[in-house]
Amino acid sequence: RPGMTGAAFYGLLQSPVLGTSFYNVMASERSIRDYARKHLFYDRRRATDRLVANYYATSHKPGAQHAIAAFLSGYLNTDIRSAFARLQQPVTLVWGKQDEANPLDQAAELLSINPRAALEIFDRCRMMPQEEHPERFNALVRDALGLRSVAA
Repeated sequence: RPGMTGAAFYGLLQSPVLGTSFYNVMASERSIRDYARKHLFYDRRRATDRLVANYYATSHKPGAQHAIAAFLSGYLNTDIRSAFARLQQPVTLVWGKQDEANPLDQAAELLSINPRAALEIFDRCRMMPQEEHPERFNALVRDALGLRSVAA
């Protein structure tokens, strides 16, 4: 849960004039493109005009402002360690090696508390391994589910 500052910031983001204005700046095509290039993707070319247009359209659906407000104010910061340690089923963490928002030491900590967990590190990747390396990511999912490739 966020502290008092996060809760106050969340309230500010919900205000009709100031909150809406701030949201419109944060959810502009330029802001989305800049964030994708700096944080989501190792290869900046992945932040295509089409991707930005899709993210923009999604961010302007009714109620979408609540997700950004929750993200920016800290309401999405959940300590999963206790629940992760109790998982009994096999789990594979897929991590971008160059992800600065979620550095590899966080994956190492999760591995240390759950011996059933495995880690797949994708080089030349930040926060979006499923987008930056879709073939490898999909192969991992197929293997985990015991599925054969359509091409096989």
